[in-house]
Amino acid sequence: MTNSTIGDVMSEGRNRALKSLAIFAGILVYLGMIAYSFVHNWSLMTSGIQEDMIIWAALGVICLEVSAMFLPVALHWWTHAPLQRFAALAFYGLDLALIFANVVLDYALVSQANVLALPEWLMMYRFYGVPATPVFCGLGWSLLFMLDPSQRERATKETLAASVKEVLSARIAQAAKGADIEAAVSEAAESLAREIIAQTLGVVPGHKAMTPAKATARPVRSVVIDGINPDKLGELVKLLRSNGNHPQARVYESEVDGLPNVADGGEL
Repeated sequence: MTNSTIGDVMSEGRNRALKSLAIFAGILVYLGMIAYSFVHNWSLMTSGIQEDMIIWAALGVICLEVSAMFLPVALHWWTHAPLQRFAALAFYGLDLALIFANVVLDYALVSQANVLALPEWLMMYRFYGVPATPVFCGLGWSLLFMLDPSQRERATKETLAASVKEVLSARIAQAAKGADIEAAVSEAAESLAREIIAQTLGVVPGHKAMTPAKATARPVRSVVIDGINPDKLGELVKLLRSNGNHPQARVYESEVDGLPNVADGGEL
């Protein structure tokens, strides 16, 4: 605990009050500059935009002033990484330079009766620099986001993950050349081919398709009957159908269609 007198306490309080007053005055002046440049910038940039499209281009028109307001906040609270801070300072300087150029150009166009009397570099900036100022602001903020340490950390992790995946893919391709892998693939391909063929033909896999049996002519026996009573002919026909080896019949093989018949010349 330091020894402080009443005078020291009063002096410290006065210093704090003056510091707060200076900060307030600085903020007020800075906001006045933003408002003044906004008027000139709006007049300058809206002159090249159709009236029915101004509402859509409003944010782009005032992007210089918005950047001038929030870049000091970013420098104080956000951009602490060395590379990011350097980019923020450069962006802030470029933003103020563009605001200065736009104010000078708009004032010259309003106050100068003869526009052709303006310097050539200012006329070139009017046609090629002023329309692109929103693009410069967008690029500046994009650069600050990309240089953020958290973004670089995430990019490093994603790069490492991508590298691991590439190495894994190469190892998988190399392992696929092995004989055991080739055999497994061939076996799987054969099994798949059998299933496809079975589905196409409508048969159960692993069983041979049943083919319709070819019609073959059954050899029909013709007989010559000796000493058979005609009354017993019907019984003899039944007997021949069930057993062709009747003791009174002589059997001959022949290729005929129909029932067994009694050969011509037989004795009934």
